[in-house]
Amino acid sequence: MDARLRQLREGIAMLIAEDPSIIGISRKPMKDNGMGGQVEDPYGTPTTFKARVLLSHESSSVPENKETPVGLGTNLSMYVLTDHTAPLLEGDTFAALGSSWTVGPLNTLRYLGYVYATEAALTKRAS
Repeated sequence: MDARLRQLREGIAMLIAEDPSIIGISRKPMKDNGMGGQVEDPYGTPTTFKARVLLSHESSSVPENKETPVGLGTNLSMYVLTDHTAPLLEGDTFAALGSSWTVGPLNTLRYLGYVYATEAALTKRAS
């Protein structure tokens, strides 16, 4: 393994270790819908797994030339950061920090074609 790739992976592991969260995700099995797509199998047994992740807020820049109020609620959103081994998928749901969250589109971080981390925005689910 390339030394830089190893350093990137170790850096992500150290970042997660500073304030880790253990999340549990239950995923229902999928089956062919007969039209080339996949749907949840209502009779299948869900697979459950745990992942050690970093849950944090990401900040966005203040919108310029806007007439709407701007504050913490508009500039901070939750995200999840995982190492290269976590089997996180878009649409997964889990409970953490007193709320239920849905994983948004994944951003896979790569170096020389190898994954060293995955991050995704989180959406708070209604209770």
